[in-house]
Amino acid sequence: IAFLQQPHVISALAAAWSDRTPCSTDSLAGLVTARACVTVAELLASVATGELPEVDADTIGLIQFTSGSTQRPRGVVLTQGNIVANAMALTVGMPTLQAVVSWLPMYHDLGLMSGIFFPLCYGIPIYLMRPVEFMLQPLSWLACIAEHPDTITAAPNFAFALCSERLARRGWHDIGDLSSWRC
Repeated sequence: IAFLQQPHVISALAAAWSDRTPCSTDSLAGLVTARACVTVAELLASVATGELPEVDADTIGLIQFTSGSTQRPRGVVLTQGNIVANAMALTVGMPTLQAVVSWLPMYHDLGLMSGIFFPLCYGIPIYLMRPVEFMLQPLSWLACIAEHPDTITAAPNFAFALCSERLARRGWHDIGDLSSWRC
């Protein structure tokens, strides 16, 4: 995973979460049965020893919270099988891909699935931008796509409109070749 302009994000994120304690079922409001949450430190230690937890399609992968835009936010349990099925569905009709470029926030389903889980499931390099960087310089998203052939990316309509507006003012020079871009 490459964080564009912010390569320290991974270590900062790991440091911020490394001292978390296992969560209790109380904090998950009854979404899961008594089961420990794994901390980053525990996961890193298990990788070092080669003793990774056993998982199957029914093992809980994560709890994703709804936005709350239409009702009170609620947690939805996603199993490992749900995550892999979603990643597989994203490949339908896709040619061979070499990279994923995303600026979408990880707390949103589209950013999490298309920007993280999909490429991780298929071993595809991921190039991430912070959403604020995209909003300030949307053409940097296009330049990154041009830099990495056979790129797939996803974005809402407003992103394309913002890029079109900036391109109309600035022109296409220095953007690069976007002919291998896949949406």
